[in-house]
Amino acid sequence: MKYLNDGAGFVRKQRREDAYKQMFTACNGRYKIDAEGSSPEGGASIATGNNTYWMQSSYWYIRFSRLQ
Repeated sequence: MKYLNDGAGFVRKQRREDAYKQMFTACNGRYKIDAEGSSPEGGASIATGNNTYWMQSSYWYIRFSRLQ
């Protein structure tokens, strides 16, 4: 499971809640989080006048498994 970990705090919180719901659905109920952490992935270049800037995107990864 991964979700974009950029933006306002309330937006990141909503994404995490959505990830919980998706994991619950994928496991038909109970699951456990085995590992999680952030990783940069992709991004966008933004041109302003004579300069171009690269804005890195950060994603949060969650490895999970179904509980028996």
